[in-house]
Amino acid sequence: HTKRPDIVLYVNGIALVTLELKRSYVAVSEGIRQTIGNQSPQFIRPFFTTVQLVMVGNDVKGLSYAVIETPEKYWTTWRLITDIDPGTRAQIDQELAGVEGPLDKALVLLAAKHRLLEIVHDFIVFDAGIKKSCRPNQYFGVKASQARVKRREGGIIWHTQGSGKSLTMVWLA
Repeated sequence: HTKRPDIVLYVNGIALVTLELKRSYVAVSEGIRQTIGNQSPQFIRPFFTTVQLVMVGNDVKGLSYAVIETPEKYWTTWRLITDIDPGTRAQIDQELAGVEGPLDKALVLLAAKHRLLEIVHDFIVFDAGIKKSCRPNQYFGVKASQARVKRREGGIIWHTQGSGKSLTMVWLA
């Protein structure tokens, strides 16, 4: 019952991220179910003890990600947030210079060394024993809020019901 993720990202010799890649005509949801299955005890559960993020992607749908043991319905897609401050937007445009396709763009944004390590260190929490990570809007909202707090400015982060207001405030604090 051997399974192998397509790509494993190691940091200092520790498996931190797995990435399952699918052909463009194969649904990302199949990769999600495969990744969830890989985490079961009869396959390679011990391998996932150090893994912080699991990702699945293809060239059409881009990149979906979650933390280990996340049910399929809670996986999210890493996408570019368009309404961000000009400084952050310029940095992101520079990171994406020459990058083509939704999967490659999402990987460059999410797996950029500074951002990936920051997400693992500062944007993963346990909520009532359930491990959770940020969505892109939460990440960029917290980063913008931190910059405003440093400048001693006020502001508002608008959230709808069920969008993670409490988690956003934990990450901001």
